[in-house]
Amino acid sequence: TFLTPTTVRADESLPPAVQTKAHVPLTKLGAGTFRKFGFRIYNIAFWSADGTWNKAKPYALAIHYARDLSKETLVDGISDDIREEAVADDATMQKWKNFLDHTLVDVKEDDEIIALAMPKQKSYLFHNGSVLSVVDDQDFIKAVFNEWLGDKADEDLKEDLLHKNP
Repeated sequence: TFLTPTTVRADESLPPAVQTKAHVPLTKLGAGTFRKFGFRIYNIAFWSADGTWNKAKPYALAIHYARDLSKETLVDGISDDIREEAVADDATMQKWKNFLDHTLVDVKEDDEIIALAMPKQKSYLFHNGSVLSVVDDQDFIKAVFNEWLGDKADEDLKEDLLHKNP
């Protein structure tokens, strides 16, 4: 994978609905690009309270798609990545995959999906600034964020998101 830091949103802000649900101002901590076979798939930015990542405070990932992707591609990709983390048994994985299948939508180039983690509260998924789903499963939302920020995440992209690159 070839990764290049990039700006996800030109205006450097999250949609108002996301900021409202967060209950605290979120600022962009870092950003990067995910490529597969050399093709840019999406730009991604990590947003957090107070300019640092504190897992006890709200945080968000904003994914700005560079190409059209079917719902099935998104569901399969996220499910496969979570499965690789080995954080859930088969029954839980099936439940999470069913949730994704009923929640996600086809994305078009320039669409944006935002995951807002609200520790010890309900979290949210947004599509183009509107609430797509309310998530009441802390283990699921943690598994989703681990795709980019966990121990098995791509180290270069993780560093870009956490702004640890010099």
